[in-house]
Amino acid sequence: TVQASSPQAAHALRTPLGTLMNGLELIRLAPDAATRTQAAAMMERQVRQMMTQLGELRDITQGLRGLQSPS
Repeated sequence: TVQASSPQAAHALRTPLGTLMNGLELIRLAPDAATRTQAAAMMERQVRQMMTQLGELRDITQGLRGLQSPS
């Protein structure tokens, strides 16, 4: 059910958000451009991962709505 999947979806999205927060801190504190560039690349990967996860969640939600529709 959607309610059972919600905690899993929330966890799957929180994980990359934590990494993004760490990356922002690293960019803010990094003394050199190479470290900032690496952090930005990591953050881009995490954003892409979240976009994929949100797309999958949207597809699942749409599929569940289709199952709940009266025939």
